[in-house]
Amino acid sequence: QQQIQHAMCSMVENHFNWTLVHWRSRDVNSLLKGYKMDLSACLGYKLPASVINFYIKHTYLRKGVKKMKAQGFGFNTAEEMEQFGKSDMKVLSDMLGEKEFMFGEEPSLLDLTVYAHMAPIAFVDKEYPCALRDYMESDCKNLIGLVNRMKDRCWGDDWAKATGEEQDLNPHIPKPEPVEPEKKEEEKKEEEKKEEAEGKEEEEKKTEKEEKKEEEKETADEKKEEKEEKK
Repeated sequence: QQQIQHAMCSMVENHFNWTLVHWRSRDVNSLLKGYKMDLSACLGYKLPASVINFYIKHTYLRKGVKKMKAQGFGFNTAEEMEQFGKSDMKVLSDMLGEKEFMFGEEPSLLDLTVYAHMAPIAFVDKEYPCALRDYMESDCKNLIGLVNRMKDRCWGDDWAKATGEEQDLNPHIPKPEPVEPEKKEEEKKEEEKKEEAEGKEEEEKKTEKEEKKEEEKETADEKKEEKEEKK
């Protein structure tokens, strides 16, 4: 089992992966329309779409093409790369068969590796053309089932938070409960009342000190007058 897992993981990571890189790198719309990505939010820059698309083409896409050439896939046609991917998917589909996971009822490292590489294809938007996704849906339906089972195992209820309207990058991390505005107003009022009370106490203390000083002066003056009268 370990030998089969090693061979299959090598096929997915070192061969099938480059068909996925080829699909992503040949057109910026693969990211924009295939995954409905907001590139300005991903990059953290509020720039015009044309500027961001130009930046992605000359950085991310070109880097992908260079990496493909370094691995020996730079001179293959698009049809050849798609056929490479389909052949790898067929091998994985035949190995999975009717089982829940590759080696039985429990997932393994191979299942996780397959999920990491098949999910970006299975979840491409249906309105955008993708030959590998169409092949998976027609001839490798059991791989879609594997992707969904691994998604439930890995993400659970957090999947909707990460991919829905919230777009939470770390849904598994507990967030502090939001403070209600009414509570904030009440806290502000309480703080103001405390400040007013403290101010009143300080004023009372000052007045008491001033009164004591005046009394001390009066007693001192009286004593002086008594001494002068005695003289």
